Amino acid sequence: MTQKVNALSPSDVHVDTAIGNEEEDKDMKKAMQTLYIRRDVLNANEILEYFKRQATYSRSAKDMTTLTPEDLHVTVMYSRTPVEWANVTPRNDTLVIDGGELRTMGLLGDKNALVMFLGDVPALQMRNQQLQDENGAVWDYEGYHPHITISYNTQNIEPYMFYAWQGKVVLGPEKLEPVKESWSEEIVEKGSSMQHVQFVKVNDEQRCVTGWVSVIQEKGVDVIDLQGDVIKADVLQKSMRNYMESVRVGKADHDGGPVATCVEMFTFTPELQKSMGIDLGLVGTLATFKVHCDKTWARVKSGELKAFSIGGMAASVEI
Repeated sequence: MTQKVNALSPSDVHVDTAIGNEEEDKDMKKAMQTLYIRRDVLNANEILEYFKRQATYSRSAKDMTTLTPEDLHVTVMYSRTPVEWANVTPRNDTLVIDGGELRTMGLLGDKNALVMFLGDVPALQMRNQQLQDENGAVWDYEGYHPHITISYNTQNIEPYMFYAWQGKVVLGPEKLEPVKESWSEEIVEKGSSMQHVQFVKVNDEQRCVTGWVSVIQEKGVDVIDLQGDVIKADVLQKSMRNYMESVRVGKADHDGGPVATCVEMFTFTPELQKSMGIDLGLVGTLATFKVHCDKTWARVKSGELKAFSIGGMAASVEI
């Protein structure tokens, strides 16, 4: 008896092979994704408070908001061109960038974001280039300039209004995500929480205004001022006593003639607070000024002037 055998034709084999390749292509496309890599700023709170403090003292920037601490980051890669994620190994280290005078402020992008350029950071620049060379990522911008975005609410804001943060920037491990073109819709910004630098009391009857003229420490941490300096409690106390003995006048925006007289001033050092059995959570000088100028008093009442600002000369010592 002859047994009949059905054999696959060449075309059948071809069809089966084509289906297999199609499934592999789908898996490959699934593995190929756009690539966004960021490092979160771990000391975001102190950096944001530094900029909020500057905004408080600026007439034009007083209503500026900032990104939340959770959103402060440095972008390492933003590739709209898909790459094979399986070949990208995120770096899990903590990167500490020492302070430097090469940091600058600027407005960036079509949204005119207020950013702080970090200058040359070899670890970030080499990583960006490595992702391009070894993983096929594409950086669509002219050069890689690591920066931290501070605010997108930049109406009436100019970069020259702010000093760049000169302290350390601590970056966490890399985080990988697909590129999200609608990222700007999720931006949340908050106003300044630096309420203690604003006037704490306004007395209409006596035309007096009370507030902190200088805060040098918060919750045990030294405050870095707008010039990147730290003022010690004994230095502040001595300076304020000299001011009360020899000056006692206040000006509007550090310009023109006297518009107010200092009638009360007290420096709350850590030692004094301990002896009084109190803990204010900060170290600084509280003062009361009697305003003589009608125009200046009107600006206080309207909220245009809402905080003190001190000026002076000092010899800096590197620490």
